[in-house]
Amino acid sequence: MLAVVGLAACSAGADEGVDSSEDEVVWEPISALLGNPPNFAQLGNGSAMTVVSRAEGRGSKAGALVELFYPKYSADNLWDSYVGIRSKGQKLRWAHQLDLRAQRIVDDTGLVQSDFAASAFTMRIEDVMRPDSDAHVRHVVVTNTSGAAIEDAQVAFYAFYTLKDLPGGDRIRFDAARGALVQVDGDVAVATAADRPPVAQHCGHTLRILGSQRDARGAAENDKLTGCKDAIDAGIAGVNGVLVHSLGTLQPGETKDISYAIGVGHAESEALDQAQNALAGGFAARAAEDRAHWASVLARGEQPAALPADARAVYRRALVTMLQHRVSNGAFIAAPTLTSPVYRFVWPRDGSKTAIDLLEAGYAPEAKSFFEFLEKVLLPDGSFAVNYFADGSKPLFDFGADGNENDQPGMLPWGVDKVFDATHDRTWLAARWPGVRRASEHILAMSATQNGLVKPSRDLWELETGSSWTYANGSAVAGLEAAGRIARELGKPADATRYEARAKTLRDTMAASLVAPGGYWARGLKGTKVDARLEIGNLALGAGGFAIYPDTDPRLVRVGDLVRERLLDAGGGVRRYEGDRYYGGQPWPVAAAWLSMHELARGQRTLAVAQFASMTRQALSTESRMLGEQFDESKKEWLSAMPLVWSEAAYVRTALSLYRGP
Repeated sequence: MLAVVGLAACSAGADEGVDSSEDEVVWEPISALLGNPPNFAQLGNGSAMTVVSRAEGRGSKAGALVELFYPKYSADNLWDSYVGIRSKGQKLRWAHQLDLRAQRIVDDTGLVQSDFAASAFTMRIEDVMRPDSDAHVRHVVVTNTSGAAIEDAQVAFYAFYTLKDLPGGDRIRFDAARGALVQVDGDVAVATAADRPPVAQHCGHTLRILGSQRDARGAAENDKLTGCKDAIDAGIAGVNGVLVHSLGTLQPGETKDISYAIGVGHAESEALDQAQNALAGGFAARAAEDRAHWASVLARGEQPAALPADARAVYRRALVTMLQHRVSNGAFIAAPTLTSPVYRFVWPRDGSKTAIDLLEAGYAPEAKSFFEFLEKVLLPDGSFAVNYFADGSKPLFDFGADGNENDQPGMLPWGVDKVFDATHDRTWLAARWPGVRRASEHILAMSATQNGLVKPSRDLWELETGSSWTYANGSAVAGLEAAGRIARELGKPADATRYEARAKTLRDTMAASLVAPGGYWARGLKGTKVDARLEIGNLALGAGGFAIYPDTDPRLVRVGDLVRERLLDAGGGVRRYEGDRYYGGQPWPVAAAWLSMHELARGQRTLAVAQFASMTRQALSTESRMLGEQFDESKKEWLSAMPLVWSEAAYVRTALSLYRGP
């Protein structure tokens, strides 16, 4: 799948110029292949992240766990895991086979609730990740809603862990002393335990249909559990396991519950301890721990007092979501999606925007640590690969200096300058100089071209190559001007002069070469031909982005006006650019944010507020209150990555711009 997506990144723009109606929804082949993720909500602590499934999306099973990223979100260790219930006279039914009534994230917490119902009972599954320990806790609550007793009720917990991304190499066993299933592959281990001993268990080979070591899910569904007498080594397909626990008899109206813990570590003993410790004190203790953690985190950030009532929970959820995606080494992954699309990685551009928008909200330490991470993954020539694994160990996609994205190098000096401007931490700034200088020297090299613009590259949307993009040139200007300010602050006037001179040259060349016949900033220049397609990203040249031009600049004014004419959806959403077909070319929250901040800077506050309100309405379309990558206005559902951290950051930045007051 990654190879397919990598190829797509090189070629997906081939049909971008096809003439078709902007009202026609057409998915280009790669987004049609990937589909939408099953994500409802993620839970993360910087070391371990899990994802709870919704009912829709490729591979969805409502209420199931569909991802377990660990350590540092650098590997996926889970195919899926879910719970079910059986009783006397009733076969096992998994939660996702019941009627899903609701899913929500409790305000100002990381607690996820999924509610199900059947003819005789209801089931609630509550999920929480411990903030400072690598353990996910699942709380299953069953209520008898019938007029008859439910006899011999049992809850089954199934998991198919695929440690270190793939199922091969895993070994599973049952630890009788702790009543836990333990799975290990080298230096990663997962332990699953409950708050009481199991009445049955099973360890099996995934997809095997016969024998005592048959597939654990099938064994549970057919009541063929044979235990875990010996440890089982995975073949190609992997291993899986089931634990069964008794709830006893539920009288009419009675409620009973059970708590499970998934502990992860670098060895069996560590994973077992994490699971056991997570169960201490019961689920109420874990829920209280989570509430206290996020209350403390949110208290550190700015909460705009004038924010509309319906936006407050969305704003606070955005802060939580951004910080859940923050890795303990300072990185920010773009989204908790592995294949639909491939976003569980770090982009220098997206991460920089997230870090600076968090800085705006009062989270300076998080912003600092991101740029410290960014300078560590800088390539030897001062450029960036397309994206990186979350542990910073290597790039995911690196197409070489002429194949990556020339808007990304400028983000390092631009971001470092923003952090210094907010913190005045000169010691920190001085420590960043080697990285800033390398990135800035690369910008000089990539802009030393015959036409005076930055070299052609992949665009910021990663769907088209071969042009010198206006956005990339704007990023280069912003990076060089920031590098000039940093150099002067650190007593390096010669470097400052070189960076400032090239920034001025780029500005002049942009004005001469990147303006469309209609008087607005063009999308870019391909060879000698101006690409006159309208591009929302060009509004980032103004106050909502790099702020290298005032939003009253006639070329930016024209972009804003044309966006309203050509890219604004009837429901208030904003599309990226003319001819976009990625996931049908639907509206993006980041596009709405750029337009809102542009309108605010032009003094059109009423329009800006209305645009922001459209983002809030989109977030409130689900009880997660999160923002994804694209929103289908007609179906009122999220497409592509859900959530997208860049969207959340854009919401926070727009809210602060509109409502933080004088």
